[in-house]
Amino acid sequence: MHGNSGHFIEGLWCATLTPLVAAGGIDHPRFVAHARRLLTQGVVGIAPFGTTGEGPSLSTAQRRAGVEALLAAGIAPARILPGTGCASLAETIELTQHAVAAGCVGTLVLLFYNGVILGAVTADYVAAGQGKFLVGWLLRHGHTW
Repeated sequence: MHGNSGHFIEGLWCATLTPLVAAGGIDHPRFVAHARRLLTQGVVGIAPFGTTGEGPSLSTAQRRAGVEALLAAGIAPARILPGTGCASLAETIELTQHAVAAGCVGTLVLLFYNGVILGAVTADYVAAGQGKFLVGWLLRHGHTW
């Protein structure tokens, strides 16, 4: 299925920019058109709200609506890996559960906190039997490279 075999995500997945309207919400027609363009250019899947930076600026309702717009446009959930990381652990769980319920191949959980929170998210999903998530990377505040 477009480079996805078994439980592994394979191939080229693209961090997907989110076009916005003047009022600050997602421009759904442009968002869908951009995602389709990426997919027709050979990208295996898209990762909206992940590493491009605007995801945390959007509400959970806006991010859920963005995933729903992609699905409503006929983009297969197996090709969507939404970023679900938030400052709030409860919101991270809410968005991840939405993505799993929608059939998305997984989620990209980018947590910019400490290992305790990362461990809590991992433990919550393992305990709930939800193995369909992908932990991105952990950047600790104040850490110098």
